[in-house]
Amino acid sequence: MILGLKWMSYFNVWLNPRDKRLMWPDDPERPIAPSFQKEIQIPRNSLRPRKPDQKHQRDANARDRAMDLEDVRDQTNLP
Repeated sequence: MILGLKWMSYFNVWLNPRDKRLMWPDDPERPIAPSFQKEIQIPRNSLRPRKPDQKHQRDANARDRAMDLEDVRDQTNLP
């Protein structure tokens, strides 16, 4: 006998290949419907804005100054 996905979907039958059996809707061993959705819970206080780390801020400021100097050099070397 060949059973197709349409038939299994119509009768809401699940295939359990590990145990080599079909699981019917009223089967007491049938687990809860599989879900591929992942739930992420985040504590509310972790969403509050935090002050930037001063070391990181100094690094970002130095990078910005270096990029500004590079722009000035590029503009003065134009033909």
